[in-house]
Amino acid sequence: EAMQDYTKIVTAQKNYLTLSTLGNFIEQFSDNELVRVHRSFAVSTKKITEKRTNELFCGNYLIPIGKTFKTALSNF
Repeated sequence: EAMQDYTKIVTAQKNYLTLSTLGNFIEQFSDNELVRVHRSFAVSTKKITEKRTNELFCGNYLIPIGKTFKTALSNF
């Protein structure tokens, strides 16, 4: 989750806060590992459990899907 100049990383075990923008954080991964779904959110493609029109689920987390990012999710 983007938080101005920081990125909040949520894992099953713990949450982390890193001094990096979300865009810079995503660049560190290969193309298929993380997908940006909203201007403030990116998710691991392996953790998507359900996709709806305007939102998706990653386990128990409900993540909004931004209008400009819907085409990136067309594969899921």
